[in-house]
Amino acid sequence: MVVRGNCFCMCDSGTCNWWFLMGNCTSGNPTDNIIVNHDFYKGLYSWHPNCCNGFIVSANSGNQVGLSPKSGGNYAVIKNRTEHWQGLEQDITRKISPGSTYSVSACVGVSGPLSGSTDVMATLKLLNHGSGASYMFIGKTSVSKGKWEMVEGTFSLPTVPNQVIFYLEGPPPGVELLIDSVVIRCPSSSKSEVTLP
Repeated sequence: MVVRGNCFCMCDSGTCNWWFLMGNCTSGNPTDNIIVNHDFYKGLYSWHPNCCNGFIVSANSGNQVGLSPKSGGNYAVIKNRTEHWQGLEQDITRKISPGSTYSVSACVGVSGPLSGSTDVMATLKLLNHGSGASYMFIGKTSVSKGKWEMVEGTFSLPTVPNQVIFYLEGPPPGVELLIDSVVIRCPSSSKSEVTLP
């Protein structure tokens, strides 16, 4: 058994692929990125286009929308957007602890009918039973066609609502949102590791 902070892993072969934290199970290192499929290596797995459509461009498929993948791998293209709030989202409810501060960085771009620049924003949608949705702004960046930019920010929730959804939004309708990678980390997480017999 390996223990890191308040997480533990039952290891058969010495490699821990599943970590347990307060009854929840997460893949990978518990102090690393809480986003599943952060670089779109598995397509849109764990991601959901919000009232629009999406597809993946891989490094092997050519330069389909004007940009090469920044990470060298894949990136998501979110298209058929008819509202500025439409984008790509992931439910992170089970990965959030109350009172912890999380840092966010997302590598984003735009494509389509745009002259000049536009803003891309990172947002949390917070849902509680019996009440409407509320939204928490995380950060924004100005993006022009043909360039990757970073959206960065932090957030902390004093209590965790029934559902916490991270999403990227912001370009005007008709403009495609490009997402190369997303990282959400909790820098205050304990990185100590203890191996138990």
